[in-house]
Amino acid sequence: MTFREKSITKLYAFAMAAVFALVLAGCGGGGGTAATPTEPPGTVDPGPTPAEMAASAAATAAAAAKTIAEGISDDEAVADQKAAAMAAYMEASAAATAAQTAADDDDEVEARVQQRLAENARDDAQMYANAATKALADAAAAAAKAANNKMVMSKVTAISSEADTTTGQTRPFDGTNPYDPDATDNSANNYGIAIKYDDGAMVTITDGALTAKNDPKFEMMDGKYMRDNGGGVSEIISVMTDIEAPKSMAFSKVYDLTLNDDPDRTGDQFSTYAVLATDNGKIASSEFPSTPNTDRSFDPDDDTTDDENEGEIRGTFDGAPGTFECVVTSGTCDISTDDEGKIEALTAGDWEFTPVDGAMVSVADSDYLHYGFWIKKTVADGETTYNEVQTFAGSSLDATSATDLGNVVDGSAKYEGGAHGVYTHYTVNADTSVDSRSAGTFTADVALMAYFGTQTSVAADNHNKLVGTVSNFELSGGESNNWEITLGASTTADISTGGSFTDGVAMVKGQADATWSATFHGAGADLDGAGSGTNLAPPPVVVGEFNGNFGNGSVAGAYGARYMKE
Repeated sequence: MTFREKSITKLYAFAMAAVFALVLAGCGGGGGTAATPTEPPGTVDPGPTPAEMAASAAATAAAAAKTIAEGISDDEAVADQKAAAMAAYMEASAAATAAQTAADDDDEVEARVQQRLAENARDDAQMYANAATKALADAAAAAAKAANNKMVMSKVTAISSEADTTTGQTRPFDGTNPYDPDATDNSANNYGIAIKYDDGAMVTITDGALTAKNDPKFEMMDGKYMRDNGGGVSEIISVMTDIEAPKSMAFSKVYDLTLNDDPDRTGDQFSTYAVLATDNGKIASSEFPSTPNTDRSFDPDDDTTDDENEGEIRGTFDGAPGTFECVVTSGTCDISTDDEGKIEALTAGDWEFTPVDGAMVSVADSDYLHYGFWIKKTVADGETTYNEVQTFAGSSLDATSATDLGNVVDGSAKYEGGAHGVYTHYTVNADTSVDSRSAGTFTADVALMAYFGTQTSVAADNHNKLVGTVSNFELSGGESNNWEITLGASTTADISTGGSFTDGVAMVKGQADATWSATFHGAGADLDGAGSGTNLAPPPVVVGEFNGNFGNGSVAGAYGARYMKE
């Protein structure tokens, strides 16, 4: 207990003792009833009347409440101080009631005056008790504000660390093939990401370093993927993608068919598809094995029988109905399953599939992009700290080759899309000091212009450069802002020879204190129609990351944008 706390406790005890003694005396308890004078005035001092004692007790309690309220600070003793002030008010209230009783018993003007004094003191005590309650609330709010500001500052530090460099950092997704979970480098710091459309976009996050069934997995919560690592440490991944629903297409438009005229099949001519070894996940038939770790062999057609094909099996290929046929010239067609009962092996050339007339297949979107952020959070001793922030962006299309970029026709190309990331926001006082801080996630719009070639209508500094803006920030906390980031050209990269850079200059109000990156994906359409690949439209996709620092906040995010044809 601090010196001030001890003083408050002693003051409270003294005030309460005084109140208690005075009230008891006024009511006939403890000290007895004041003697009624029987001698002439001046002979014996009759002492204070009950009303006077009650009023004095109320005043003493009110004074105690005032002293307590005025001494309140924002430390741990606030709750005790509030309780003491409230107790003083209760004593003052009791004294006021005693004064009223005394005045009712002795209907003298003076008694009524003392009653009013007691009631005034009670009201004062209540005012001070209310002040103590407000001080407690203010102290709690100040403590919460301080904790929140500290938490936000940890995110500021994490964002600043992300902004320091765009190379050599640990990324949540490795660069080998972010769409193939099996292609991760099995590092605890790298994850694989798989995106597919299943009644809406579905993202699966896998960690190559965690293989046991009881290892923590990312689960969808509140629109983000979260994983509890234990010990108060958790990870959060938020991914945005523009993947679209699969489209239904004719089988012949998707798979290469060969005209066949086998007399053992119905019809004189029909088209078949030669099943590849990599098609094992697309074939299905009730006759194919489904038991885990099972092998089964199938015989081809017996040439000695007419109008009967013993090697024919009904089934589906990529969801399309039709007929499989074992077409080996000798031996058998073998199929095996893995430990989950899925077909894992077949030999290319062993099987042919004949779809029924008009067969359709569902074709998944193969041109989609993604962008977002990964963040690590720790909660310890009641405090939340953001330890690290990483942003990422990618496309299902391969990165644009230097050859394709070099064959893009001279001209300007507009790209538009969205951005997503994390932010910190400050409320700034008139003297520019920070009042409060907040943090959350954001979405924004991105608009880019690529200048291919050396057009005379374009400033020389922008020849073969990519520039743009990030604007229309919408913050998850609803904070008002007028943020905008200007994405200046790379100081080294020429987009006609290399479709990627990490040294773009990100500027806010002309101040270049952050960076951004970009990578083109896909090859532009062939414009001359000859298929020469020497006269191409701009690449269809560009993705990247960026940072920004404002006078009242900061951001770290990623974006994805598409070529907008004129």
